[in-house]
Amino acid sequence: MSGSQAIAWLANHLNGHGVGPQEGGTVTTGVITVLFSAGLGDDIAVRFEHLGDVTVTF
Repeated sequence: MSGSQAIAWLANHLNGHGVGPQEGGTVTTGVITVLFSAGLGDDIAVRFEHLGDVTVTF
């Protein structure tokens, strides 16, 4: 199942229960870390055991 198919399934499933995604909410199709906010100019560095280091500048 692709990410977009998973989102469509979730929306349809929730709709079947009379609820749905909330405006401004966040939906992920899979993450391996906690979610956090980053702004322009922020530097983010992470180390994933068995995978290595990643650094991103926004």
